[in-house]
Amino acid sequence: MMSQLRRVMWNGTVRSLSLPDQLLATQVAGCEVLSITPSDYNRWLGTGISTREMRTMAADAGVRLTHLDPIVRWVDAWEPELPGGEEFPVETVAYDVDDFFRMAAALGVESFTAWGGFRPGRHSREKLTDAFGDLCRRAALEGLRCDLEF
Repeated sequence: MMSQLRRVMWNGTVRSLSLPDQLLATQVAGCEVLSITPSDYNRWLGTGISTREMRTMAADAGVRLTHLDPIVRWVDAWEPELPGGEEFPVETVAYDVDDFFRMAAALGVESFTAWGGFRPGRHSREKLTDAFGDLCRRAALEGLRCDLEF
């Protein structure tokens, strides 16, 4: 059986835009899906756009919101580190697993990405495997697919 391919607009390419403009860019680019971040979701809520309105706006634009990206707190000592000691905007990814899954449920997404932005060697392979397995089990219970970012 062949899988159905969908063109996805990665949020990182449009994150500086408002939700309506992200949806328009997604549409113009010929993409069917817009991935969104937890920080954008919460920012849009803060501007007075309800989750229902977000989903309606997307549907009206012919765009689906099916992927939430990223979750980083799936292992302890998760804080991202950038090369050269540059500060990472932790507040953009600091959502705990329960908050992340609440957002995923509210949006009705199908999948999400787990990102390991922590320093290489910080965790053993066994610890990462166990933590990622726990996350995938939780995702399965929620009816979600979990992707591990490369």
